[in-house]
Amino acid sequence: MEIGKTSSVCPVCLARIPAVKTVGEDGNIYLEKKCWEHGSFKTLIWEGDLESYIGWAAGDSNTPVTPVRAREVERGCPNDCGLCQNHERDGCCVLLELTNRCNLRCPVCFASAGEQTPHDLSVEEIGKQYDLLMEHGGPFNIQLSGGQQQRTALARILVSNPNILLLDEPFSALDNHLRFRLEQEVRQLIGRFGKTVVLVSHDRDEVFRLSDSIAVVSDGSIDAVGSKSEVFHNPQTRMGAMLTGCKNISAVEVLDETHIRATDWGLTLEVPEIPADTKAVGVRMHDIRPGAGKNTFRCRVVEEIENPFSYTILLQRVNSTGASPIGWELEKAVWNKLRAPEIGVCLPPEALLLLKDERK
Repeated sequence: MEIGKTSSVCPVCLARIPAVKTVGEDGNIYLEKKCWEHGSFKTLIWEGDLESYIGWAAGDSNTPVTPVRAREVERGCPNDCGLCQNHERDGCCVLLELTNRCNLRCPVCFASAGEQTPHDLSVEEIGKQYDLLMEHGGPFNIQLSGGQQQRTALARILVSNPNILLLDEPFSALDNHLRFRLEQEVRQLIGRFGKTVVLVSHDRDEVFRLSDSIAVVSDGSIDAVGSKSEVFHNPQTRMGAMLTGCKNISAVEVLDETHIRATDWGLTLEVPEIPADTKAVGVRMHDIRPGAGKNTFRCRVVEEIENPFSYTILLQRVNSTGASPIGWELEKAVWNKLRAPEIGVCLPPEALLLLKDERK
């Protein structure tokens, strides 16, 4: 059902074309338009029934308001980008691009990102952008693009000269390239800050690169604490091992002073020393070795998982039916030379993590 006529643009060629507002079969409101060159298009503009849409359209918030310092009309909409004198609304939401470094190559870009010489705005330039906005009205809802939000949040904190800096998942929701760049900046910032910095993260590699000391927290309590080398070498508890990236963990049965039985894997292991309260054993995937040595076992390949630059091989001891497989990670070139249905591997005693189940 048609409820109104208007004008729009073709999303392909940006030509101005007629459009109609319609009620769809689902009851929502749509904008339908047709470009004679590129075909028909349909876009949802109101998620709700016709009554709610008419009520919104008739509300006081939709009273025409001439924008502050509106630009003169030159070629008409949509060719005059920005708030011109034909606009019936003042600005409320602003996307502020603080960098033009972009390689997405979208078909339409309102910021012309990636088309000029790469440039990141300085603090002074950002201030001028804010001043310019306020000269044209306000207040505004301002959205900053990508990692600029994290940079701006850090800048706001540092201006107050705090005695301690808390970084709670500072690199979440960023693509790998931007995460890498921002992490470099944060590492330099931490060095210049010269005071205590607390980093909260679920990324063990990120924690290792940025931290001097680590505390492993589980259910509101500290499982392990120490230098990063100490915690990764001896995470102490099952949860500590998991959070530092150990994926191979088995319950154990202590046999004597130097031997344990990894019950999940079906393996008897020699260990240097068995601490009291040992309930589990772990081995990191990269610590498993091919060939002979202490704790050598003949294993069959259960599954071969290809990663971008390595393989993860799931192994199960030969004639050990029902045992949980052990993950082994190695470079592609190495596995391409070793690949076989069965292979002998070694779990070095010094690489085994003897773990408690509960904090003491």
